[in-house]
Amino acid sequence: MKQTTRLLLLLLLVALLPMGCARRARIDRNRSIAEKNRAEADKARAEAEAIRAATAEEYYDGDQPPAPPPPSAESPPASPGRDHVWIAGCHVWRGGRYVWVAGHWHLPPYRGAVWVPGCWERRAARRHCWVAGHWR
Repeated sequence: MKQTTRLLLLLLLVALLPMGCARRARIDRNRSIAEKNRAEADKARAEAEAIRAATAEEYYDGDQPPAPPPPSAESPPASPGRDHVWIAGCHVWRGGRYVWVAGHWHLPPYRGAVWVPGCWERRAARRHCWVAGHWR
């Protein structure tokens, strides 16, 4: 009886050992993918912030500012974390023309913050100011 129990335990151990290795490999692979997603999100966020912060204010003089081009098609990559928010890509007014800023994952600055996309704001009869996207 003792020998049968030992044999069964040994067989069980031999059967479970590869499952543990496979599980460990899957965990390592998932961790690597998550780190890659976080790095890509950080890079996209930095690029978007650099474009948005290029100048403090941009103006357009005329009755109506030009409409932005149609948005580029994009699909969000996997989220780097459950608290991240997807900010869709959009055209922003920089240097007298529209520039595309790709969508990216971003951590809101505080709980309940909402992203407000950039838009034109009338400042005078024929003067418009581009207000960059921001958290509210």
